[in-house]
Amino acid sequence: MKQAVNICLGALICIAPISIAASPITAGELNSPHQHLEFGNSRLMTIALRNAKAITPYNLVSQAYQGNFKAAGIPSSGGFIAAIRANRVDADTLVQVGVAMGRLDASYLDNESYKNAVENVLDNTINTN
Repeated sequence: MKQAVNICLGALICIAPISIAASPITAGELNSPHQHLEFGNSRLMTIALRNAKAITPYNLVSQAYQGNFKAAGIPSSGGFIAAIRANRVDADTLVQVGVAMGRLDASYLDNESYKNAVENVLDNTINTN
């Protein structure tokens, strides 16, 4: 039996549905660093599964505001807003905490574009509260 499958790399890039022969895949195979799709006996392609974690800059700030980073010393709600205004919490801090708490891949520590987006969300947060 064949079934249509969307092939996605990360969260942003998806290839149009393809038809592959259905075959059982074990949990261990899904967690392996590479997943091979087979059609009969010939390999169609190898897809590197990314273990990288990523959340949007908005969700990172939102999680901090909601208190999900209290264990890392980031206050929630009004304390979070006060910490931003007092420059005790900034984009670098949130990205470091996001990486330390497993919400972001370590590559985001050097991603200036992502940090700038987080900073914009922080600015919007204090300007609307």
